Amino acid sequence: MKVIFIRHAKSSWSQPILEDHARPLNDRGIKNAPEMGLRLKRLGLLPEAIYTSTALRAASTAELIATAIGFDKGLKKHPELYHASASQLLKFLRNIPDKYDLIYLVAHNPGMTDFANLYTDLEIDNLPTCGIFGFEVVSSDWQKNKPTFKSFLYDFPKNQS
Repeated sequence: MKVIFIRHAKSSWSQPILEDHARPLNDRGIKNAPEMGLRLKRLGLLPEAIYTSTALRAASTAELIATAIGFDKGLKKHPELYHASASQLLKFLRNIPDKYDLIYLVAHNPGMTDFANLYTDLEIDNLPTCGIFGFEVVSSDWQKNKPTFKSFLYDFPKNQS
């Protein structure tokens, strides 16, 4: 299975009274999410399922990406992805049916950056907003034992390469 982690796009702080879970995307986030979706589409990395945090900024990012790539199978929204730690993300992944070849998972930092550094061969300081990284399951018994994942993609909106 291949997994593409997508950090939610840039959120708005224009309404400081909003609770964190309800913060929407700002203009930059609304622009970046479809752009990153199109980058994934150009690479031929189209998912069979999209899992997202229930936070408005994450779910909105997932919706914008889904629309950009023509994904119409519906989003799988999970509250446990809201500010999930690296170990919580691993636990979540272990419960995803193994019938999928490729999935997207839209969530938050610091859990995603920590996951990349702890469980993959990717070393990053901080996954930027709307940043993506993809990894592949290498070990066949990863759902029960220590996982082995190999990264194959790292990109973010300001990356021009």
